[in-house]
Amino acid sequence: MQQESAPWYKHFWPWFIICLMGTAVTASLITVYIAIDGSDDVVSDTYYKDGLAINQLLDQDKLANELGFSAQITLGSDATVAVLNSNGALPEQVILKLLHPASDELDQNVFLFHEGNGNYRGAGTLPDQRYYVQLTGSDNGRPWRLSGEYQPGLAVLSLQ
Repeated sequence: MQQESAPWYKHFWPWFIICLMGTAVTASLITVYIAIDGSDDVVSDTYYKDGLAINQLLDQDKLANELGFSAQITLGSDATVAVLNSNGALPEQVILKLLHPASDELDQNVFLFHEGNGNYRGAGTLPDQRYYVQLTGSDNGRPWRLSGEYQPGLAVLSLQ
């Protein structure tokens, strides 16, 4: 006596095992897609070159200190005003960089133009988050930089 068995595809357990493996493969492919699409902006691919550039940035800070630069920046809803003090000549234009700590897409550059007596003005939007602030310019082709940090609700920012 032999019993005729139904073909494998008509049984429950082979399909159950195939579904488990299919679910695992699908979940791993979704995980790979999320990892590639949502890459982290904070981590730089050029960390070695960035490390070498730190000395240049420190030289810019040192030059700003030697030239006696300091600034008071007022961030308004329609315009940004900076008062720049210096021991020497003041540049005609400076750049105010608002650098978001976590996302490069939220960074802003505001060009400030000299109005006289160390006053600079430019159009920019008031950030509603914490930002790192850099005021940059050049003195006879040598770049300098002042740095600080902006917190929401801060009306006047001092940079040294």
